[in-house]
Amino acid sequence: MQFNPEATMPAAAPTLTRDASLSRLYRRLERDTLTHLRQHCAEQAARIDQLEAQVESLQRDLSNAEMAAEMWHQVAFDAAADHDLPIGVTRDGQAGIVTASEVTA
Repeated sequence: MQFNPEATMPAAAPTLTRDASLSRLYRRLERDTLTHLRQHCAEQAARIDQLEAQVESLQRDLSNAEMAAEMWHQVAFDAAADHDLPIGVTRDGQAGIVTASEVTA
């Protein structure tokens, strides 16, 4: 018995021409690509919104910290001036009121 490949093949379904098949495939690929890009853009927009909110929060925190530092700086210098105390940097790098033994020439 000889093998007949045509006998084992199912009946051919109606096929589109090669150009029509490629056109259909390209349209599907373009649609899927566009869907993917829209999803990616939406994700990126959400991430940008999140990062902008984070930046605004950090800018507020920085502004508050700067105002607090300025206030404490002013309070310390006013208190030192009121009590005629020297302000400087100690040998270990701390800023504040220094004692006579910490003042260097």
